[in-house]
Amino acid sequence: MNEHAFIGMGNNPEGKDIPLGFGMQMTQDAEALSRFSELTQPQRDRLISYVQGGSTGDDAKHRIHDVIEGLKQGRTDF
Repeated sequence: MNEHAFIGMGNNPEGKDIPLGFGMQMTQDAEALSRFSELTQPQRDRLISYVQGGSTGDDAKHRIHDVIEGLKQGRTDF
């Protein structure tokens, strides 16, 4: 991830902002963070859209968990 990654609400000129909970979870998992930083911007945007698509707080938490585990396995098909 670049040094100017946007987490939370903001005006990110490079793509979608990283949801706060997703960003916090990635900072706790170096492998997932490393894999996320290797993705192209469209791949990052797709993962972020998946996380943001949760209809409830619990759904969002499950999606974040799924993405973190998927990143560690090299998956980006969400």
